[in-house]
Amino acid sequence: LLRRGVDSLIIACRYRPLPLLKLALCVLHCSSPFVVFHEFMEPLVECYLYLQQTGVALRLVLSDTWLREFQTLPGRVRPEMYMPTSGGYLLSGIYVGTVPGPFPRPLQTTHSNQQASSNLASQQQQLDMEEDED
Repeated sequence: LLRRGVDSLIIACRYRPLPLLKLALCVLHCSSPFVVFHEFMEPLVECYLYLQQTGVALRLVLSDTWLREFQTLPGRVRPEMYMPTSGGYLLSGIYVGTVPGPFPRPLQTTHSNQQASSNLASQQQQLDMEEDED
């Protein structure tokens, strides 16, 4: 399935989304929308800067998913008095270019290409783990 690529991408995680986003963009078709959800804004700012600096995405939008809950009582409705300030943050955009990554861009693979891509994927994971340690 991933060899043919995907038309859209949704990422929601509790940890740093940038390493996952880098790998997932490699299988995303050009002109495809993507969205990344995270509870905090800082990891999404990191993704935003990466996408902006590499120039692989357009229409980047970082937004808040504020939600107001309402209390419904017989004969009346009012906003909740105590509610969280944020429900999380979204980074959305449109993928427009090839990103350097562990997967070969021509999606037709041979046995030697599969070995090369798996070697590159393991190297990329090692690099990401080293970045996380720093």
